Amino acid sequence: MRKKIIMITLLIIFASCSNVYATEMSGPNLDISNVNGNDVEMEKDNEKDYIYGRKLADEEIELQKSKVPYLREIWFDEYEFEAADKRQRTMLPETYDAREKGIISPVKQQGDFGCCWSFSAVSLAETSMMEKNRMENPDFSELHFAYFFYNRVNDPLNNTGGDKNIATMDYLNNGGNPQQAAIALAGWTGLANEEVAPYSPFMQPSTPDTGCAYQNSAILTNARFLSGNIDDMKRAIMEYGSITIMYNHTDEYMDYNTAAYACPMAGSTNHSVSIIGWDDNYSAKNFLPESKVTKNGAWIVKNSWGDEWGDEGYFYLSYEDKSIKARCAYEFESKDKYANNYQYDGNAAPLYDTMKENESLANIYEVKGNG
Repeated sequence: MRKKIIMITLLIIFASCSNVYATEMSGPNLDISNVNGNDVEMEKDNEKDYIYGRKLADEEIELQKSKVPYLREIWFDEYEFEAADKRQRTMLPETYDAREKGIISPVKQQGDFGCCWSFSAVSLAETSMMEKNRMENPDFSELHFAYFFYNRVNDPLNNTGGDKNIATMDYLNNGGNPQQAAIALAGWTGLANEEVAPYSPFMQPSTPDTGCAYQNSAILTNARFLSGNIDDMKRAIMEYGSITIMYNHTDEYMDYNTAAYACPMAGSTNHSVSIIGWDDNYSAKNFLPESKVTKNGAWIVKNSWGDEWGDEGYFYLSYEDKSIKARCAYEFESKDKYANNYQYDGNAAPLYDTMKENESLANIYEVKGNG
């Protein structure tokens, strides 16, 4: 049987209302004339793309805010990957939305736990399996992936005994990032179907049985760590269906009326999501003044805070957001594509090193198997 060896270059990562209008006829864009004998035009507010067609009431905004879980800050140094060769570039559409292709799974609810990194990775896996027509309506277990990330079980070829990732708190709140997730998935730590390890968003889920550690329905075959170049990110979305990132989320820069967000500062990150498309013409006026967005253009982002948050679970992230890090794309295959995994990494906290000209690097494996 042909064996496929995955080489992932790991170069960095340490993770972890007073405004409601009474009727449609008195909406924000209505002109009122002939008041006290004078023509008076009501100030128009037609530059924003309100998700409800109007401003949200104070109570509605508070309800939106209540759906945001505790977000733990994570600091890590990120190596800046170079953009792809410009000679390979082709024209890209001004707008793209992978939902129109029917390859984006439903928005899920992570609830009270800080395991967004698992939800974003699983979302990419579900999209990859649908994009390649490997599976219809896949539903993989975020709990299975998060648990066995921090509770390692020796792999079927007995190569990872004793390897571990250590959680300093409950594994569902310890955190992670897309690059760490790629390393773990490369060792086939996930992905099982949801029924193997069901997730409970608002109560502590049951602990998965160790016997299901490698009870996978899909396996990672490739991962790409992307540059911050917008065109590179767009091409990866079109090729893989979606990509995952980390960024810094705070209510200070979230306009709930338009579901638009942009953090104006670089630094720490605290949330992981999947990007499923973009709109080059998305107005800069949809973002709060505090975000300091000056140009049109935004990513269409799938979140994991339920479909009652944002724009049915989605929001728009400005191209100018300065906190975006850890951009990754994943590719998955059916579990029976390969008999064994001959590439693995025992943990998910690698270092990186540099090489001089004419130096080379290779993994050396001892062949094992039946006969």
